[in-house]
Amino acid sequence: MVLAAPVIDDSGQVLLPVGHTITDPHIALFKTRGIAEADVADACDVTGIESETVELNPELLAAALEIADELFKFHNLTFATSKSLFQMFIVDEVKRLAEKTASK
Repeated sequence: MVLAAPVIDDSGQVLLPVGHTITDPHIALFKTRGIAEADVADACDVTGIESETVELNPELLAAALEIADELFKFHNLTFATSKSLFQMFIVDEVKRLAEKTASK
């Protein structure tokens, strides 16, 4: 995982700057300093996979959003990871619904 923002402890000391790859020793350091979370770069950036542009059918998008809202109702979407998962779910769900509609 690559940091999207620096990891800063309670005293304001930068433990790891933006752009660094997080390793197991870093995670151990974060735990000892009471750091519970870090902002990481988009999964596409980490894996080197280019993001794709997807045209989403508005009706299928509305259906996918309704499903996603129910499934993610207990998630805090202000966290980057939760937000990314929510967005990926919506795109995948629209694709699934489109395939289901096309096969009818």
